[in-house]
Amino acid sequence: MPSDETAPPPPSPLQAEAIVPAVTMEELRGACRRIKDHTAPRPDGVPNAAAIKIAIATHPDIFLQVYTACLRTGVFPACWKRQRLVLLPKPGKPPEEPSSHRPLCMLDTAGKILERLICDRLEAITESPGGLSDHQYGFRKGRSTINAIENVIATRPRSNRGQEMEPRH
Repeated sequence: MPSDETAPPPPSPLQAEAIVPAVTMEELRGACRRIKDHTAPRPDGVPNAAAIKIAIATHPDIFLQVYTACLRTGVFPACWKRQRLVLLPKPGKPPEEPSSHRPLCMLDTAGKILERLICDRLEAITESPGGLSDHQYGFRKGRSTINAIENVIATRPRSNRGQEMEPRH
């Protein structure tokens, strides 16, 4: 992580507007759809996902502005990073032993939506022409180690015959 002295200055608001497009209603709806509705409630008993989805449906313009500002300034609000630790008891284990519980961190839904917006934009860039190499298999939808092994197996006979290999990207 670069220190403050070596980090480039953040773009001006005008530069950021030109570089980072505003969050669209389609993006926001897509991110909300991918957030599970049946999650544990907030401390006040209101289901977090349901509450924010209702708020977004009621006042989408406010959320579009907030999420766009987050992307343009590079700020992920600290209050969206807070988590609540819940210990779930493992069935059939003695409850007095620490190892008898599974930790689960409950994250803020507004932060999950921002993460989804970022992830979707990064995926669109990496999967577009000129993005990641076709030979990049890890951490990509529809690709796996099996695909990489199949590529090696298919390439081996050509290399043994001395045929030219296709250039790597």
